Amino acid sequence: MITIDGEIFVVQLRHKQQIMSPLTDTPKIDVALEQRLCQACGFCCDGTLFVNVRIREAEPIDTYKKAGLRISDSTDGLTIMTQPCSEFRDQCCQTYHCRPLRCGEFRCRLLMRVAEEDMDESQALNVIEITRQLR
Repeated sequence: MITIDGEIFVVQLRHKQQIMSPLTDTPKIDVALEQRLCQACGFCCDGTLFVNVRIREAEPIDTYKKAGLRISDSTDGLTIMTQPCSEFRDQCCQTYHCRPLRCGEFRCRLLMRVAEEDMDESQALNVIEITRQLR
């Protein structure tokens, strides 16, 4: 747990069995702000938050593999992309144009708090930095 401006945040790192799932009805956020926060963070891509990302059956798996993504079948029969993402380098997705659907849909709770105006950009960046130090 960390405290910032009197508010307590629970930082959970790398859940062994967690798989990304899309959020519905997400609040709108300025695209430039979202890009700044996501590029400052990258925890959803670098293996900090997730061990793998579930790939839907209808997705172009061969295209993902050709782009260099590590796609495989899990022990329970799901198609997954192993984390950390092989195409996440220099705090940036190298295959942004052909990333899995769940990657494009995912919005972390920190980003949602900023979108909902529960937190400003500098506070979010502070949480990212503290989390980076804790891993």
